[in-house]
Amino acid sequence: MNTLYLICSHSCLSQMEVPYLLNNSPMLHGESQAGEHWASYELDGKEVDHEPGPLGKIRVHDDYWNISDEDREWYNYDIRNTMEISTEQLDGLLNLIENKSISVLLHAQNYQDIWEWSRNLPVMMIRTSVDNWDGDIVSWAAREYNYLMEDDRNANYSDDDHSWPGIETIVDNFISKKKFNNGVYDEEVPADHGDILLHQSQWSTMSGLDTLWNTVGIDAPDQNWIHQYYDDFQNHQEINKELAKELTDAYNKRQQ
Repeated sequence: MNTLYLICSHSCLSQMEVPYLLNNSPMLHGESQAGEHWASYELDGKEVDHEPGPLGKIRVHDDYWNISDEDREWYNYDIRNTMEISTEQLDGLLNLIENKSISVLLHAQNYQDIWEWSRNLPVMMIRTSVDNWDGDIVSWAAREYNYLMEDDRNANYSDDDHSWPGIETIVDNFISKKKFNNGVYDEEVPADHGDILLHQSQWSTMSGLDTLWNTVGIDAPDQNWIHQYYDDFQNHQEINKELAKELTDAYNKRQQ
């Protein structure tokens, strides 16, 4: 039986990499190569291949590169980014797995509704958490505070302020985000966690990637593909190293 893997995540964690990576399992889509399917956007009337901001140019993959034109009736920008997905929209997602298993990202935050809907269906609800890894605050801040996210058309229906607030405020906000994100798993009953919990380091570090597909229970691409993906992803980032160090140092000092 085919399976729908729903990535349900409410933080700016570059979580679009998760469905991209899972869909490259030979058990799902399995046809992408390193260097393909980077996300593009429109900013100030021009197409850009990155998210520009004070921390540099950030690039992520198009997490629905493998959605056909026909399937965009069931999964598109509005459904992906809505903050509260309806039962009718969830039912539509089941059309995606008529011929294959697939993973898609949802920004919806009505997790209990998604959980209750998914029971007794061929659906795996995957939640995400923020853990500690080198680059965690820089990765989050670069995607949370950039010029693309300041543009209402690209802000994923979020009403958060995405303008650069300064180093100390970013540190405060990141600490609060981690507490809120991870508090979901401490305070709610286990069912609300979803079927699987993934940590950010599992799709952001080389050592984490070695655990990602196994945690989900599907076959991983071969090691050559994983290493090519990781190297290609790192090479596509253009980080303001001086500002990144300043931010990291301020965050580490707060943790002492």
